[in-house]
Amino acid sequence: MIGKINDFDGTPDKAQRWISSTDLHFDINDTIYNSDKKKVYVALSYTKDGNTASWSEAKMTEYKEKNAYPTWADFMKTFTASFRT
Repeated sequence: MIGKINDFDGTPDKAQRWISSTDLHFDINDTIYNSDKKKVYVALSYTKDGNTASWSEAKMTEYKEKNAYPTWADFMKTFTASFRT
């Protein structure tokens, strides 16, 4: 696996850097992360510190209960609305 996703703690100034690290990681490792579900769950695993912990847990619970997962684009819209300034 190439590249590493940065951990994200909810600091708005760090959101774009986190987005860039996820995009790069998933692009380079596209044979591994070949579904939106995989991308969303892996991304959520890097949002477990600071202000993102409760948000991440709520999203994981929501997706599992509905047994429906957003597209990567829709997940990023939700993430951006929640954490970017």
